[in-house]
Amino acid sequence: MSGARHDTEVLPVSGRTVGNYLLGTSLGKGATGEVFAARHRFLGDEVAIKLLHAHVATSPAATAEFLAEAQRARAIQHPNVVRVSDFGDEPFRYLVMERLAGETLAIRMRAGVVDEPTLRAIVVAIARGAAAAHAAGVVHRDLKPGNVVLVDGGARPVIVDFGISRLATEAALAPGVGTPAYMAPEQLAGDPVGTAADVFALGVIAYEAATGALPFGATVDARRARHDYTPVAGPLAAVIEACLARDPVARPTMAELIERLDDERPTNVVPPQQRARGLRVGLAIGVCLAAGLAIAVVAGAFDHAPTAVVVARPPPTPVPVPLAVPVAIPSPAPAKSAAPVAPKKKPPKKHVGETLD
Repeated sequence: MSGARHDTEVLPVSGRTVGNYLLGTSLGKGATGEVFAARHRFLGDEVAIKLLHAHVATSPAATAEFLAEAQRARAIQHPNVVRVSDFGDEPFRYLVMERLAGETLAIRMRAGVVDEPTLRAIVVAIARGAAAAHAAGVVHRDLKPGNVVLVDGGARPVIVDFGISRLATEAALAPGVGTPAYMAPEQLAGDPVGTAADVFALGVIAYEAATGALPFGATVDARRARHDYTPVAGPLAAVIEACLARDPVARPTMAELIERLDDERPTNVVPPQQRARGLRVGLAIGVCLAAGLAIAVVAGAFDHAPTAVVVARPPPTPVPVPLAVPVAIPSPAPAKSAAPVAPKKKPPKKHVGETLD
């Protein structure tokens, strides 16, 4: 090959096989490696495999960091974070991830600004995934639209590429690493970086998606030369402003962002009003079946009077019809016994030869 090294130099010489996986087409590439579609040779699982570029794979430090990336990502189990399932080193080191079907947020943003409800859902999803990473002690350090994949038509935004992530417990994180447009001021200054840097990056993402422009600039020089930005309008303005605070301490945590933005009820919790109405409807239907009434009649009464359930209850059990039957038996039995008086009215028996006066 002539000129710059081609990314496919990392592939095996024969079979395009890595471990137990058959490699397919390229899904994307970055500064250190490339991601390929792949399939398990025996189980048929569809996955994505990340390989290091040839010039990177020769570095012991780079390969060690590659393993560390896999270990950090594997520690995070969340639907909004890409799932790492395997790692191998035959014929060279590779990282196996779930294959995500969808476009990146960066591609989506090229079509124009994102409407507020959609953007709110995306920001909440990213915050949830980042919060899970932070809970596992991992700082992503490179959150950007290109590292968010919109799966299931955008219903599940997923954070990918933990290549330059670091453990939050590390005393000094490598300075100056990341994408300048989304780097926090402390990253640009070479200061230690914590979870607040991810919050700042999420604020830049939200600002860009809402306005179609970056708040500061895309290069290191532009970022260092400009510290102010034009405030964004709309319901997310206060949240974006809080995320873009220059002081890391002044920024909210991811958990606080979720609390502020995610105002939808959990799907497994039914509102009290709905529970009460469901109970009343259930009782009304039960009464209809027990009493043999028409459901339409009871439903109409229920709509007009919430207490119709009480009115429609069956009578107390001590009044069944069969218990009243004995009362209907003719009672003048004593009158019947007085029948012997009737013979007094009968004429006396006639005897042969006897006449009546």
